[in-house]
Amino acid sequence: MPPPGHCVAQVERDECHAATCLQRLRRVGTSDPGETPKCWRPIEPARPATGSHDRAQPLHRRAHPGGPALGGAVASLLLSDPVPGGSGCLPVFPRSGFFTMRTRTLVLLAATMVLAGPAAGYAQDKAAEVNFGGGFSFPSGKIGDSFDTGWNGAIGVTFNATPVVGIQAEYMYQRFGGPDRQFTAVPTPQDTDTLLTIESNHQVHAGTFNLVFRTPSTGSVGAYVLAGPGVYHRIVQLTSPSVGFASVCDPYWLVCYPVPVSTDQILGDRSSTDFGVNFGGGLTFGRAAKFYVEARYHYVWGPKLEAAGTSYSTNAQYFPVTFGFRF
Repeated sequence: MPPPGHCVAQVERDECHAATCLQRLRRVGTSDPGETPKCWRPIEPARPATGSHDRAQPLHRRAHPGGPALGGAVASLLLSDPVPGGSGCLPVFPRSGFFTMRTRTLVLLAATMVLAGPAAGYAQDKAAEVNFGGGFSFPSGKIGDSFDTGWNGAIGVTFNATPVVGIQAEYMYQRFGGPDRQFTAVPTPQDTDTLLTIESNHQVHAGTFNLVFRTPSTGSVGAYVLAGPGVYHRIVQLTSPSVGFASVCDPYWLVCYPVPVSTDQILGDRSSTDFGVNFGGGLTFGRAAKFYVEARYHYVWGPKLEAAGTSYSTNAQYFPVTFGFRF
């Protein structure tokens, strides 16, 4: 039997099973001291630590310095069956043994927890958000002298580059009604009314592209600011109340006949597509689906009109306030 401290019970996968090695350990320890089990092999005496290479050696390949008593105790702990009399050699499990598997499992669990932490945080940050809403729009500057407060509707999508920075593309429609104006008209045989009422409306189709900055907040209330350029298609229409005719059919009379209805007659319209800028900010309330309140300022550069040697600017300013949802 090899001297204590100079051998290990090395269980090779292709040579012997742990239970077989345990039986041989018992037999050698009790009957024939000269028999060396097949699953034993001598190793070199332990060398003093001289560097990182010695420290990096696997623990099960070093000779155990504790002698027979410690060897038997450790064997009893690992195999749940004491080696009679102690063998002086530390029984070693293969790499697929219980403790190695448990170690690997713990390492995998720890790595999963470490990686799952950031992953769970990023899972809460969506790659894109869709928003839609509506509200009030206020014409500002000189255009406010010709049109009243109107309404708006918006729909857009925001691509989140980071949890606090996004790129938004949005379409917004705004409509403003103008005050009625009356003019004296020349009577005709069909219309003897000399008082002509003209109504007006102003519509804005805007496509904006904004950079969005959010506050780094994990609560249910957040804030953001945004700014960027836009393309604005503006329409102005002049209409007049009029009377039209619609066909009404009575299936029981088997007849269709015209009926006068009130309508607006378009007297003229003008449109222009121009560039502009916008900026603003808002507050969000919620976590997954968010309710938001937003205020923006739009400035549009329009063409110049020339009349009687005088130049008129068509630049316009708008101030929409929007209420909506993001999800």
